[in-house]
Formats: sequence, C-alpha cells, structure tokens
Amino acid sequence: MKMTKIFLLIILCFCYFIGFAQTEETEDVIENSGGKTVEERATNQSTKIASKLNLNEDQKAKVKTAIANRITKMQAIKQSGVKGKERGTQMREAAQSFTTEMKTILSPEQMSQLEEMRAKGKGKNKEKRKGKGKKEG
Repeated sequence: MKMTKIFLLIILCFCYFIGFAQTEETEDVIENSGGKTVEERATNQSTKIASKLNLNEDQKAKVKTAIANRITKMQAIKQSGVKGKERGTQMREAAQSFTTEMKTILSPEQMSQLEEMRAKGKGKNKEKRKGKGKKEG
C-alpha cells in the first residue's frame, strides 16, 4: 500500500513538471513571436516600413531579408541559453549589425525617418511597461 502511494506521488510530480515545462515553452513562443513564423514577422515588419518610407521594389526585398536575418539572430541568442550581460551584449551587436545593413539599403533621408519611427516605438513601449503592473480602478 505504501509503495503504491509513493509510486502515484512520483507519477503526479512527473506529470506536473512536464505540464509546467510545456506551458512555459508555449508562453515563450507566443510572447516572443506572436505565434508567427520568421517569414510572417519579416513580411509584416517590412510591409510597414515600406509603406512609411516609400521603398522601391529592390529596397523592399532587401529590407525583408535584413529583418528576417535579424529575427533569426535574435531567436538564436534567446535560445542559446546565454544570460545577463553577455546576452545583452550579443543582442546589441545583432541590433547594430541590422542598423548597419539598413544604412546600406536606405537613403539617408529614409534612414532618418526609420530612426524617428524607432524612437516613437520605444516611447510607446516604455509607456506600456510603466502601466503594466498598475491596477485600474
């Protein structure tokens, strides 16, 4: 009787941890990619940029490729298990590499517009993070 209880307890614990691991992984995928593929995300982002910066067809294709490369690099860094300052350094390097690539694709005026768009986006994200933990009431 005692062995049966221990066996059931072990199975229960095992099932709990497996369920927790799957939930955590699923939440991470949804949080980081919105459940979309790299191709879908690159298409969405490049379409927004193309419409706001009036890109030609060649620029559109190059921007989409650059965005897909950036997304892939960022995902690889996140999945590598690197944490802390090292992860931050790698992320900044990937972002800087993307910016450098965009400078070769866009005209100076378009790059300036892109930087303005980024600044506005950062401001919006900052506001969202400020209000995240507050209760409405």
